[in-house]
Amino acid sequence: MQDLFASLDSIWGLAALAAIAFGDTLIGIGFFIFGEFAFLAAGAAFSMNGVVLPALIVLTFAWFGDVASYSLGRRYGAAFSLRFLKRSKRRKAWRRARTEISARGAVFIVVSRFLGPFAWVTPFLAGTLGMQPQTFLPAAALGVTLGVGQFLIYGAVGTKIAQNVLPFMLDHLGAILLAFFMFGASLFVWQRSESRFS
Repeated sequence: MQDLFASLDSIWGLAALAAIAFGDTLIGIGFFIFGEFAFLAAGAAFSMNGVVLPALIVLTFAWFGDVASYSLGRRYGAAFSLRFLKRSKRRKAWRRARTEISARGAVFIVVSRFLGPFAWVTPFLAGTLGMQPQTFLPAAALGVTLGVGQFLIYGAVGTKIAQNVLPFMLDHLGAILLAFFMFGASLFVWQRSESRFS
């Protein structure tokens, strides 16, 4: 396992992390790429080897993906929206999103990073609706730092737990199973006694 995470520091490992992080945040293909695997792996690599570069790579290229989506929105968003907005329900959703971006701007960009599929669409939408680059770029950087950063932390903490807690649990598996059995038996007896006296 140590060798696997050490390979993330190689040129090919870093290139794979960069491609996954970029693809995860790019409009269109982001729906099909699960960047969380790369983010968790980068966090785990930091936890195991103290290597910061994989985490910096995924943060940077996730932001590049947002910037590329924003640029595509500025360039092609108007033409796309004409085709997309033929149905009245879509026009209503579009107006609602435009209102949110107009009213909340940078806050909406940051918050959308925690709203699942909205994270893939919001940068493109911001470009389409003409959000200024000086507003979008720092907001996207903060959103990526918080959104991707949480998975880096999960990867690092999960690895520490696996390294420290798992060996303890395996060494004391018999005692743990006995404790669970005794707890289950006590709960069963207690429920039976409650039902008998009720």
